[in-house]
Amino acid sequence: MIGMIICSCSALLSSHWIDRYKRITPSKVILSFGSVHLVLAAISFSYLDNPQDEATAIIIWLLLALSYGLYYGPGAGIWLINILPDVSCRYSAFGIAYNISTACFG
Repeated sequence: MIGMIICSCSALLSSHWIDRYKRITPSKVILSFGSVHLVLAAISFSYLDNPQDEATAIIIWLLLALSYGLYYGPGAGIWLINILPDVSCRYSAFGIAYNISTACFG
């Protein structure tokens, strides 16, 4: 639960950075935080294979949630804007996808 909150907050933070600082393009954020997440995951999974204590494992998972949120925040926005440039069409597509998945999967 805490990991989900950290991931959501860091996704909002990275999206805020893109909106606030116009020099930072979403592709730069994805490339930089994606690389950080990839390296962090590669290094930390070796520690998660046989953790010495529970606190180390929890800290590693929380760091991975933070780095994933920083990577994923602008990623969804870039994909949506490139695929569906019209705002009303984008909202309609999300509404349809949400309602169909709710009807099928509850």
